[in-house]
Amino acid sequence: MRAIEDVVRGKKQALIVDEPYSVAASMLFETEVYLKVGFKVKVFSTEKSALKWLLS
Repeated sequence: MRAIEDVVRGKKQALIVDEPYSVAASMLFETEVYLKVGFKVKVFSTEKSALKWLLS
C-alpha cells in the first residue's frame, strides 16, 4: 500500500459484507489501511448505505 499511498490517500472504498467473519476481518483492514496510508474504508451490510457514504 505504501507504493500507492499518494493515489489512495483520502479516497473512499466501501466493503459490503454479510458474514460475521467477513465483518470482523474487514473492520481490521479498515483501521489498518487508514492508519498506514489514509485510505478510507468502511464496512456496510447494504448497498444503499454504502452508496450513501461513498457519495457524501
